Amino acid sequence: MPRDWTTDLDPLLIPRSIAILGASASESAYSSRVFRNLRRYGYPGAIYPVNPKYPPLWGLPCFPNIRAIPGPVECVIFTVANRQVPGALEECAEKGVKAGIIYASGFAESREPEGKALQEALTRVARAHEIRLCGPNCFGTITLTPAATVLASPSKAPDPGLLAPGGLAFVSQSGAQVIELFNHAPADRGLQFSYLISCGNEAVLEAADYLLYLLRRPEVRVIGGFVEAFRTPAKLREAAALARDLGKPLIFCKLGRSERAVRGALTHTAALAGSDRFYDAFFTQQGIVRVDDLDDLLDVAELCLWGRPPRHGRVFIFSTSGGRSLLGADLAELAGVTLSDLSPATADALEKVLPPFAAISNPLDATGVAAGDPTLFFDCLDIALRDEESDVLLANIAVPNEPGVPAEEERLRRVAAAAARSDKLIVGFDVYSRSYTPHALALRRDAPFPLLKGMKRALVALSRYLGYTAFMSEQPAAAGPAGPPQAPANSAQGVAPPPIGRTATAPAVITVPPDARARAEAILAASGTVLDEHASKQVLRAYGIPVTAERVATSAAAAVAAARELGFPVALKVLAPDLLHKSEAGAVRLHLQDEAAVARAYEACLASVRRSRPEIEIRGVLVQEMVQGVAEVIVGVTRDDQLGHGLLFGLGGVFAEVLGETSLRLTPLTSREAETMVRECRGAPILAGARGRPAADLAAVVDVLLRLSTLATGLGDEIAQLDVNPLIVGACGRGAKAADALIIREGA
Repeated sequence: MPRDWTTDLDPLLIPRSIAILGASASESAYSSRVFRNLRRYGYPGAIYPVNPKYPPLWGLPCFPNIRAIPGPVECVIFTVANRQVPGALEECAEKGVKAGIIYASGFAESREPEGKALQEALTRVARAHEIRLCGPNCFGTITLTPAATVLASPSKAPDPGLLAPGGLAFVSQSGAQVIELFNHAPADRGLQFSYLISCGNEAVLEAADYLLYLLRRPEVRVIGGFVEAFRTPAKLREAAALARDLGKPLIFCKLGRSERAVRGALTHTAALAGSDRFYDAFFTQQGIVRVDDLDDLLDVAELCLWGRPPRHGRVFIFSTSGGRSLLGADLAELAGVTLSDLSPATADALEKVLPPFAAISNPLDATGVAAGDPTLFFDCLDIALRDEESDVLLANIAVPNEPGVPAEEERLRRVAAAAARSDKLIVGFDVYSRSYTPHALALRRDAPFPLLKGMKRALVALSRYLGYTAFMSEQPAAAGPAGPPQAPANSAQGVAPPPIGRTATAPAVITVPPDARARAEAILAASGTVLDEHASKQVLRAYGIPVTAERVATSAAAAVAAARELGFPVALKVLAPDLLHKSEAGAVRLHLQDEAAVARAYEACLASVRRSRPEIEIRGVLVQEMVQGVAEVIVGVTRDDQLGHGLLFGLGGVFAEVLGETSLRLTPLTSREAETMVRECRGAPILAGARGRPAADLAAVVDVLLRLSTLATGLGDEIAQLDVNPLIVGACGRGAKAADALIIREGA
């Protein structure tokens, strides 16, 4: 696809010339600090100080304004007050400047209306003239590549000797995080960057623009990010598709995890989804690794840079402490890491070399004998590497941070050499979290391998890395640079989801009637903002979702006639669009066995609702067949303002309220994703037939999820929230039916 000017960022990140607007002789001024960084770290291009107060400055000619500079200027660094920026940017446009960095704050992040107006003004100018702006309210950019070093940041930087270019890039809306990583990650982690970008307010360029540029840079292998929100999710989706095609991991610390209900939540689905869960679902489906903090981000980045993808993700933990090995078993379970069983050959080999008091298991305690005996340590390590049941070795290694411990130094070198030649992923970890010194890092310099800090952090990072490699192993082979992913074929042409487990019977093909959308839109057009249960079910029925047989009655006699037609037993529900939670208003009667019971229930339901909700419109009573099943689940659709529709699944009835344990994915949904939604719920064993219960028809649940996905995708902004609670699921092969439904149109 053609590259947009907002992702062609050479003029910003590798500019051939830089003007510093607002240059000052003060040593502490941002302008002076930027100039010193550019000079100290070897920026190869022309630098033009700009300030009418100084004829020369920093040993260079100083120009009164941008127009007075004789040569072309690719990038301007603004070190002036915020009020001066829009006018100065107009001058840059006249000069043909292609990029700019604005450090000043007091723009849209300010509580003052003037700040927002200032940012809108500079955005208009920049977009009109295609000026690639970084910021405002940022700490600039840092480029460390073999071709150029460009420290366009006023931060105090580490010694140039520590700044060899590396495969890691980092994009952050927070400038402080960029500076912390730049100053400390090379020294205490051995991680080297190629780009660090502080995007600030993102008046023009946003995080996804930088991603689309960085992914195409050959020197970039892994990209980390620290973000509050993504302004254009479609661009992020495009970047994630490109990252998958190129095999370059995206690792994000996305802020805002604290749970809060979606604004205006009227359905169970919306209340259970929560706003941040949409990003979790989005990242899961796009293959973006989400982490909790910067330590987590760097741990995963280290695995991505220096690890090798395992085939199965079965882990062998190797330690020289009994307590540590038991702790490893506990922490592995908490992190969701699968430990392998030792093969018989491995167990036999370990029994021959370890003392009799050693427990032969995984995690392995090679005992304190191996801690003091290098030969025994490496015998055990070699045996672990030959184990056929595992493809990841997590090895506890004492890391010597200072010279003078030759045995530990040799151990670290030999583990590094083993990692270089083995086809297994070897990950080292020290006992607890601490910084590593240049001495320790130098011991693995010739053969770097992941060396993490503390067992818990190592297992958490390993879990995330293994999740990413498993996701990538399921992706189809890339066919070149990707555009936005296409919707799956779960529409009229059909899709055949494979079965979930041995008890599920997959439907042959999902076929949505060709007139489904037209029928549903007609029902919506004839309804208000909130559809009553009967109308909601008609929308579901249009898309082939099974619903209960039912009749609308407006008198006791009509209710009795409807029950006689449907067959006893029946259920009665008051039909009122504004009655969202019928049970609480006494508007439901179940298991009515005869005509007299139906007549009594009709009057009782209406009386109860009129007492509790006298203001609402009652349209009658819904007489409904009683449906028997082996499980009740909740499925539904809710909408996020940024990311679109999300599809939710969980156990229904009281479980949805009490446990609040559900899975969420964004639409459109693939059959694999629908299956995963069912599997990952804690209630999945109940549905699969735990403790002698009949197995539920999980294939029918997948069918409903895919049809709901098609409904949400087809009707688009018409649907704000949709609940099916409960969806009653029969035994394997018996299907599922929506027993209750509620649709809220957009604008509620």
